[in-house]
Amino acid sequence: METAEGFALRLSYSPGGVLRSITDSVGRVIEVETDTGGRVLCLHTSVAGKRSDLIRYVYDEAGNMVESTDRQGAVKRFRYEGHLLVRLTNQTGQNFYWEYEGRGDAARCVHTWGDGGVLEHHTEYKAGHTSTRNSLGFTTDYFYDGRNLIYKIVDEAGGVTLQEYNEYEELVVTVDPEGQSRKYTYNESGEVICFENGNGERTHYEYDERGNLLSVTTPRGAKTAWEYDERDRVCKRILPEGQTLCYEYEGLDLSRVTDERGHVFDFLFDREHRPIQLTYPNGSVHQWRYDAWGHLGEECDVRGNHTFYRSDEAGNLLWMREPDGNEHHFSYDTSGNLIHARDQLREVSFRYGSLGTLLSRTQNGRTVRFEYDTELRLTGISNEGGEFYRFALDGRGDVVDEWGFDGLHRHYERDGAGRVRRVLRPDDRWSAYEYDGVGHIVGERHSDGSVAAYKYDKDGLLTAAFNDSMKIGFERGRDGRVLKEIQGEHTVESVYDAFGSRTRLLSDRGADVALRYDCEGFLSGMQTSGWSVAIGRDRSGLEIQRELSGGVSVTTGRDMLGRTVRRDILSGGVEQSRMRYRWSMGNRLHRKENELTGESVHFGYDSWDNLFRADYRGGSEVESIYKALDALGNLFRTEERKDRKYGKGGRLLEDRKFAYRYDGEGNLVLKSRLRPDDGDEAPQWQEGDWAYEWQGNGMLKSVKRPDGEVVSFEYDPLGRRISKRYKGTTTRWVWDGNVPLHEWTNEEDITTWVFEEGTFVPTAKIVGNKAYSIITDYPGTPTEMYNSKGKKTWSAELDIYGCVRTFRRRSLSDCPFRYQGQYFDSETELCYNRYRYYDPSTGAYISQDPIGLAGDNPTIYGYVFDNNTEIDPFGLECWKTAREKFWKAEAEANPHKYSPDNLSRMADGKSPRMTVEVFNRKTGKLEIKDVSIELHHTYLPQRNGGNVINEAWNLTPVSPWTHASMDPYRYTGDSLIRIIKGTNSWIK
Repeated sequence: METAEGFALRLSYSPGGVLRSITDSVGRVIEVETDTGGRVLCLHTSVAGKRSDLIRYVYDEAGNMVESTDRQGAVKRFRYEGHLLVRLTNQTGQNFYWEYEGRGDAARCVHTWGDGGVLEHHTEYKAGHTSTRNSLGFTTDYFYDGRNLIYKIVDEAGGVTLQEYNEYEELVVTVDPEGQSRKYTYNESGEVICFENGNGERTHYEYDERGNLLSVTTPRGAKTAWEYDERDRVCKRILPEGQTLCYEYEGLDLSRVTDERGHVFDFLFDREHRPIQLTYPNGSVHQWRYDAWGHLGEECDVRGNHTFYRSDEAGNLLWMREPDGNEHHFSYDTSGNLIHARDQLREVSFRYGSLGTLLSRTQNGRTVRFEYDTELRLTGISNEGGEFYRFALDGRGDVVDEWGFDGLHRHYERDGAGRVRRVLRPDDRWSAYEYDGVGHIVGERHSDGSVAAYKYDKDGLLTAAFNDSMKIGFERGRDGRVLKEIQGEHTVESVYDAFGSRTRLLSDRGADVALRYDCEGFLSGMQTSGWSVAIGRDRSGLEIQRELSGGVSVTTGRDMLGRTVRRDILSGGVEQSRMRYRWSMGNRLHRKENELTGESVHFGYDSWDNLFRADYRGGSEVESIYKALDALGNLFRTEERKDRKYGKGGRLLEDRKFAYRYDGEGNLVLKSRLRPDDGDEAPQWQEGDWAYEWQGNGMLKSVKRPDGEVVSFEYDPLGRRISKRYKGTTTRWVWDGNVPLHEWTNEEDITTWVFEEGTFVPTAKIVGNKAYSIITDYPGTPTEMYNSKGKKTWSAELDIYGCVRTFRRRSLSDCPFRYQGQYFDSETELCYNRYRYYDPSTGAYISQDPIGLAGDNPTIYGYVFDNNTEIDPFGLECWKTAREKFWKAEAEANPHKYSPDNLSRMADGKSPRMTVEVFNRKTGKLEIKDVSIELHHTYLPQRNGGNVINEAWNLTPVSPWTHASMDPYRYTGDSLIRIIKGTNSWIK
């Protein structure tokens, strides 16, 4: 067998036609041992003279395979009646069973189950109709025609899906239970040439005579095209705006990629077609080495850091040593599941159930447990303190009821397609949603009477949104990028270069920011009226120099891992600050010191990777601030953890000054001073208290202050705050994407904020003809401001809660930004954090995370685990949500790269998929399956942490096999043979 590219598997047979060996393109041989009947007894190979049995088989006298043993020694056993399999005992000892009706070749399976009743299914066969009942009693009916093609499916809820085929048995129409249709048109070769979605919008596909995809044209006319060489390999890709990417090959391997900027990436592969070197356009090099079995053994990144790996013959990673000296050890069960991991800082163990379902995770004696139903679907999580988070699922596996750790209950009503139609919440609150034909939300209504509506273009990109406070609109280019955003009466415009980088930002309120980029595409400078910045970078793209207006310069020194170890600020040649940072193993900041003042901070961490303590030293004085988490992630200010009281689910109930009370949804509604005469009656606001009112969509509506004054807020349909009203004065905002651009309380006094492109890091403040540079520390928190003459006008230091610990100069409100994504309101003493409000006095949010457990924070109210290396700019996310955000943004920015089905997945934050043919290394068989595209941290490894690792510039979409060649934690278990349907043509 040989692919068009030239990769081949050669099969050798005995004179009697019995398979003897399999040889791949580089000469690796799998020997096949058989018995006298030609049955395979063993597949083995040899590396460096050592034999390795990949798998062994044992047969009974009737010729049935009764036992298999893999290369790890794990055994599966099979039992038969006649030649019908009736029991399988897998490598963990679990049994699965089958029962049949009929005998011999006419037998049909009618009952199957596993130990404990898992996956028990009953099947009933009728003429043109098959019915299957699962272990929970839910039934699905399949109706098929005379060609044995399924034309109707009735699901567990009674929903009907219809399917229609043409004379060639190709699927041409599907209609879901809500009546939404999808239509497919094919050419003579059976390739899809047109796809029509539920809104009636069409995507067109062109192919050459060899079946190569030549172009995809989206409903709105964005066309992406491909050219191929004589071996059907892509040699050029042309994007909708005309940019081209070129691919060159040497032998069978990719040797060079030239991107749309003309940058050249050179690849070297070894004789076994594994990447061993990638040379970037600036000459920096990334290298890989492999062991005798082909597993990654050593990696050297562009900064010269070496990481070493050791794996077993099956490819399971056993040991790793990172550049900072930390060594990791891993062990696995007979199914290849990771059961134990330890390094020099922590130890974690895992326990598994049926078919690899994770039952528990234990770190340093603290255990999280997981529960499943008999269909092996997750139904509950028990945290370290025994609190339960539970789910009730319908027959499709969709969540219909959810109970939080605190008992908070939400009920989800769904339509026939499984989409959430209505959410019923505590306190008689509800939210209702409407959808278009492809599943986009077009309308939402809430129990308080508030509404929102959304419009999309033919490619599913948002073009308009409305709510009770604001109408916004988007004008886009052919590639989907936003060229103009209309926010009520105001407009924000963006200009892009030929490579898709924004080069100018303008607004009707006077903003005019020019942006420059270096030859690698990294931001190198910004300029606006009376202010500018120039940025210098090292060979890996990390900033090392910043020159600002007024003769202010910032020099950043980095260690081999790219972490900041030095930050020097000069103004007019005079040293203003000399910060030094010392890092310990595991990317933990151990100490920072200002060598000019002698002030320093020492940080301590607990055994669960949480920032635990900070000691602030100035002269002979030491102030210690604790951020001590208990087993549940609840936060305390004392080492003894006795200064606060918490309820279930992380609700703060009382600290040394205040009592906290919540509504049924877990939103803080009253923060009252502790009073000795407080009784059992429901408390009301009194002088000295804080009271909070909430909108139906979960956003904070108003705050009643201790003095009785009320602060109220309005938001646009995307959750961006557009006004704040206090004592008759209204502050308004205009936004540039996800960051504020303009702010004013009267028309003649407009403040323009300039942020570093693509980040939440503020860099400048412009007020009339006055300009101020904002300097931040490495996580992006402002520490100093300088005017256009280089004079320091503001400086502040935050403690580990985000409270201002020290401040100098005129007014603290001159720079309201705190941690990335946070805007401090002095009127409420809260930080607006896009979708939530953060209280720095408690170190927590005052409402629960809207995305629930997906936020991956200490509790559902908690901020990040270590604010020295982590940020939460939306009040929602760490890596999981960052990944979802990436795919949503990618779908909007590059819809031409993906099929409609993939765009639908990406709109939900899911990764796009493709259909591939692979060689399964365990079974030795060719398989066709769907796989998801993954994200590789290209320049800064994810384990390095920090505020920039999850930004789009550091993330590269790659296939699982490319990812496995770069990341030792990725093991695919198979080899890619060919891509059948790429991300631009994949269909569910």
